[in-house]
Amino acid sequence: PPSLDWVRGHFRWVVWKLAAMERAFPAIFGGKCLTPDKVYLQIVNRYDKEVRGSKRSVLTKIQEKDEQNTAYMILCVSQVVQCDSKPVRLLLTDGWREADASLDDELARLVRLGRIQAGHKVRVYGAERGKPSAGQTTGLVLT
Repeated sequence: PPSLDWVRGHFRWVVWKLAAMERAFPAIFGGKCLTPDKVYLQIVNRYDKEVRGSKRSVLTKIQEKDEQNTAYMILCVSQVVQCDSKPVRLLLTDGWREADASLDDELARLVRLGRIQAGHKVRVYGAERGKPSAGQTTGLVLT
């Protein structure tokens, strides 16, 4: 059976995804996605893929050093952590795991202008491995 930490981590991203679908398309998905049954089915599906099927997300592969951190990936900004300080930091997710990302000056400028914000997707290629902040397992530097 999955560990409590595994369930907590996936529960967070399943709820985040389903709530985002309801907010983005209320006429189609309003009140239909974020239900206990849908959350449960998503958790079971992830368990089947990750544990039984041995399929892992790109951030998991990077964390376990089975994938180069320079791999092409599409990540979603889950949170702007620091905007007014250097370095600007974001939390990025592949929908399964989260990574702490420090940004270079140009990307930091786009965050400060509001061009990159929570919920936006970013294409990442050539990220450098960075030191993760407290509570994070994967750190990236985006340039």
